[in-house]
Amino acid sequence: GENLTKKIMGTIMGIGTKTAEQLAQTEDLSIALDELKAKCNALPNDEVNKFIIEKMAAKPLQLDLQKKLTEIVKSALTHLTKKHQALTKDLATAEDADQYRIQGDNIMAYLPQIKKGQTSATVANIYDGENLTLNLNPALTGAENAQAAYKRYNKYQRALKELAQQIEGVKNELDYLTGIETALALPLGRPELEEIQQELMNAGVIRKTKNKTIHTPPSQPIKIKLADATIYVGKNNRQNDLITFKIATPNDLWFHVKDIPGSHVVLSGEHSEENIKIAMNLAAYYSKARNGSNIPVDMVTKKFVKKPSGAKPGFVIFTNNRTSYINIDTELLKPYLH
Repeated sequence: GENLTKKIMGTIMGIGTKTAEQLAQTEDLSIALDELKAKCNALPNDEVNKFIIEKMAAKPLQLDLQKKLTEIVKSALTHLTKKHQALTKDLATAEDADQYRIQGDNIMAYLPQIKKGQTSATVANIYDGENLTLNLNPALTGAENAQAAYKRYNKYQRALKELAQQIEGVKNELDYLTGIETALALPLGRPELEEIQQELMNAGVIRKTKNKTIHTPPSQPIKIKLADATIYVGKNNRQNDLITFKIATPNDLWFHVKDIPGSHVVLSGEHSEENIKIAMNLAAYYSKARNGSNIPVDMVTKKFVKKPSGAKPGFVIFTNNRTSYINIDTELLKPYLH
């Protein structure tokens, strides 16, 4: 904006109005103004533009990666949603398998009346006396039609368990990728994005190639220093695991929106009412429920938070939680938002 432009132009000496305006338009606030001033004062004039251009180039690359990862995750979510719908439809059919057993039983009961060549027969259901239409294959005998009905019944019975397991697996995958999608909606730096990219490779969402293993310094979670406490906020799954299982102590408080994708938040230090309120608001803000109201936020002592063996990054289970419903207090959070 205009104020940012003036601030940068007033701070940076010797780089020219045009370059300063270009820098201002990027609004890359991750570049500290003090750093710019120090660099610009130390560099010869012909090197200043080079330095600014390098800084300006970093953000578009970062945005390109964030956009690319977001598109990949959205595509995977669309595919999984369609798969979930198809499996749910198959499950509904399988749950109706008993109709085939009833058909088979009635065909056997009325076997003398059923002749090869019939496509249907209406009989009194042996179970409730109501009229029942038997669907028959005219190429089969009555006994063969009964066997076909039983075969289909057994097939659907076996499928019930398999379909339920597949649906649960797809649902877990949807929840996992929705969590990553939520993280990608946050303002992220290059290290966080590259960690998400590596995680997606490890999960098989992005195909691994020989040149795609990423070696960058680990990103750091948000760290908010209060007068008598420190709050940590994870911006991706690696950071979530870090603050929950490496940084947090057993008696720290842990926060997360209930049954909604979002960041892990840890309150270390004084568990005052004000500090808890800030932590709860941060958990709601850094979640998929950010724009909602009456957001459910779980609070639990960290010692009750566990990671199941083999669980995906960022996934935890917990007990002894207390749930509060809040509306985000933007004024309260203003000093702490990154």
